[in-house]
Amino acid sequence: ENSVDEAVIHPPIGYCADEHGWQFHYCNGLPSAVSSARQGIDRLQRDSMQNLIDAVVQQTTPHLKGHKRSIIGTGELMYLPMKCAEQFSGINLCNATTRSPIIPNNEADYGVKRAMRFTAPLDPDRVEYLYNINNDNCDEVVIFFEKSVPKDQLSSLLTAIDTVGYQYKHVVFCKT
Repeated sequence: ENSVDEAVIHPPIGYCADEHGWQFHYCNGLPSAVSSARQGIDRLQRDSMQNLIDAVVQQTTPHLKGHKRSIIGTGELMYLPMKCAEQFSGINLCNATTRSPIIPNNEADYGVKRAMRFTAPLDPDRVEYLYNINNDNCDEVVIFFEKSVPKDQLSSLLTAIDTVGYQYKHVVFCKT
């Protein structure tokens, strides 16, 4: 059986992320700090990015309670979450949201087994996807955003992830 969520997941009316166990962490990274390498970075920018990674890890780690985590980057923010995952304790598996649709299939050698569709947090007219979320039975999820996003704009993504059943759920905003 393929695990496909055909429709975009819409949150129930009055959805409150806090009531569903989501914790929000607003890290105090410098506004000028480089947080994405999408256009390449030089030596000085790499140092700036490492400083931001260190700050995010330091501010987030005290809130993590799980042992096996699903670390999710959003949009083009992937390098920073992956580097944070290297520094978090326990087992950390990385994933990312994408604009690219892929049809899941449970055939043995097929890579995408489960797909979720949700309204893009930064663009309500666009659909984004998340694949193979928690196929490894993680007990905690940590979703990273480069900058703060209003909670109501996150509700479609968070509702989709709520269906997975993580015990601990976090959203990290790297720069406020």
